[in-house]
Amino acid sequence: MAAYMYVGRMWKVSAQIAGEELERIESRDGKITPRAVVEEARPEGSKLHNVFEWDDEKAAEQYRLNQASTLIRCIVVKPEEKDIKEPVRMFINCNPTDDGQKKTGLYINFRSAFEDPDSRAVILANAKHELQVFRNKYNRLKELAKVFDAIDELG
Repeated sequence: MAAYMYVGRMWKVSAQIAGEELERIESRDGKITPRAVVEEARPEGSKLHNVFEWDDEKAAEQYRLNQASTLIRCIVVKPEEKDIKEPVRMFINCNPTDDGQKKTGLYINFRSAFEDPDSRAVILANAKHELQVFRNKYNRLKELAKVFDAIDELG
């Protein structure tokens, strides 16, 4: 069995237990889906039960916050403006990836974010982090070796 750890945030169940349970569900079903995970976690004795919010009022509020985050991330500026050649997200996530804090969804208008030196530094650090995540995810694809070399050059 593999050794598991969390990336990005902590949960109410150890990463090892969660990883083993997800692996078990995938082995049983031949695939894994969010619905299968929720159904597996529903019984109070389930190893994954404490990962989820079962109070419907709290869960509904969290769902609305997730919807709001999705809305913020989905709004783009049309390329009709003189300095915009392609659609670009109106709001950019300016939460540092390594700040150790709970993510609250800090988004800033892309124009302001790129003009402000502090926001720009956060965006650049986040971009480098995302490139490293991409590299780690696809590092077995030799066809992307030149892309990985470019990522390595960024440092």
